[in-house]
Amino acid sequence: MAQTRGSTLNGLYDYLNKVAPARVDELLAGVPAELRAELGHCKHAGWYPAEYFSALNEAVARVSDDPAKRVANLQGAGEHVATIAINSFMRLVLRMLTPSMFATKFPTFWRRDNTFGDVSISAVSADDGIVHVNMMGVSCVTHIVPVGSGYVKTILTHLLNRDVHPSFTEYTAENPAPDNAVLHLRWDV
Repeated sequence: MAQTRGSTLNGLYDYLNKVAPARVDELLAGVPAELRAELGHCKHAGWYPAEYFSALNEAVARVSDDPAKRVANLQGAGEHVATIAINSFMRLVLRMLTPSMFATKFPTFWRRDNTFGDVSISAVSADDGIVHVNMMGVSCVTHIVPVGSGYVKTILTHLLNRDVHPSFTEYTAENPAPDNAVLHLRWDV
């Protein structure tokens, strides 16, 4: 069974309350009742069904009908989850990592927080300002591609202390749950 950590779910719920506080109940209408009962109180290191991750991503996607704003909100959700991680359990780890080290360790971080899919790094060059993250077997979570790009962007921005520009392949409004995708992250050197 595909699962994710409660810290991700708590971060997504917190983001939803931040960007659309007056509409949270409406946006969560399609979320499973079991998850709604735990929202904001999921056990940080607890395992939860990946369908909950999808349900919260879908709620974030419903914040706007505009496709560009929808992607921006989904990336913002990933950025928010990453910011929470940077300010808590990842704080000490990130002090010891260079961007290249983070990129090579990212698959390990992924497997620590998710039992579905996998990630690999196909290109890492801090000197050239580029990282490519391959996401494979992730179709069980809708909108994970823009959420993931926001997450990795925020970690790299923190490590580099400069702006990182994400883009990705395979994800579209018509295909919000591709099985495989590539995140492209670039920055000025």
